[in-house]
Amino acid sequence: MAAATRGNGPGNRAGQAGLPTTREEPLPLQNGDFELGFTPVTIGGGAGQVGVGWTPFVVRGAPFFLAGQVTPPPNHWQVLFGPAGAYDAGIQQQVREVAVGDTLRAEARVYLSPVLDGITKSIGIDPLGGNDPWRQP
Repeated sequence: MAAATRGNGPGNRAGQAGLPTTREEPLPLQNGDFELGFTPVTIGGGAGQVGVGWTPFVVRGAPFFLAGQVTPPPNHWQVLFGPAGAYDAGIQQQVREVAVGDTLRAEARVYLSPVLDGITKSIGIDPLGGNDPWRQP
């Protein structure tokens, strides 16, 4: 699951004198919980599936992008699996309905196999409104 919210106050600090109360509202992520399904994709010559509304990217390596599912609902998630070694890859989505001064919060759930070690996870937000989640402000 991926989620992002925006707050509506200077610095987004609630309860301080002179500052408005923080109110969080969801950003218009498409298929943030992956319950709208998956789209077939071909990446690096391999077939896979990526959540509807999301765009896959691969910087290096050859991971598989798969749809994951268990019961009970909500029960879908995006799977990245790299049987051929290390990779830098992920999924991204550009959100255009963000105003200057909005405070953003992003979260994701990451599940790892207990037999894996040395995996780094990250959430990227391009502060300049582009589509490079690794860009530094």
